[in-house]
Amino acid sequence: MAYYKKKQQKINGLWYPQSVLSGSAISTDRIAERLAEISTVSRSDVLAVLGNLASVMADYMALGKSVKIDGLGTFYFTAVANGTGVETPEEVNANQITGVRVRFIPETKRTDGNRRTYRSLTDIEIEWLEWKGNEKTDEPEITDGTDGSTGAKRSTATRGRQYLVYGKNILLLGEDGEAVGIIKLINELEVEEVITSVAVNTRDLVVFTIPQDLAEGKYRLVFETYYSPKGLREEPAVVEAPFTLQLV
Repeated sequence: MAYYKKKQQKINGLWYPQSVLSGSAISTDRIAERLAEISTVSRSDVLAVLGNLASVMADYMALGKSVKIDGLGTFYFTAVANGTGVETPEEVNANQITGVRVRFIPETKRTDGNRRTYRSLTDIEIEWLEWKGNEKTDEPEITDGTDGSTGAKRSTATRGRQYLVYGKNILLLGEDGEAVGIIKLINELEVEEVITSVAVNTRDLVVFTIPQDLAEGKYRLVFETYYSPKGLREEPAVVEAPFTLQLV
């Protein structure tokens, strides 16, 4: 069974069900135990395979290949370019690539009437129950944002000026617990700009400066942090603002 809570959208005042995560994330050990129970392979053998799966997939994707896992879906790399384009095709080169993103497409199948439906991960019967317990309290959440120059909320952001982000557990920490985590502004072409100028960095408020030379347009705001009230995370938490920014 899965859980939902009742949530009112600020934009229209209407109420909707929103899914809720219960308890801690399922670990690799738990997955290995379950796979061992339903197969003839031992738990240690499953762990050995799972432990090497990511690196094998990465090796193939680094060769420009996509990796398809039957019943799951397809994984592949996409390049992340910096925010500065060039005038002509001849000027485009690999030096413009500043990072890599992993993309995932769930496996699909065609049904009667040639309708497209998702398989395995979502094509299952789910019993939804209203959540009555406590939600996870250690996950980061961006709740609001304000243009430090104009005071506009959840709308425009002025280039070259500070932007204030409010939330819970949004303290930006790197893997070592010392370095600042990552702030990204992602435009409609999925080009990412990593923000380096952070003035305030706390659990409920982060203030950073919008780069002056960043192009105008709509951007998604994404934080990546290893912070948790319970200590450093093994993997970074990724949280996206529930609004887009119009850079002016």
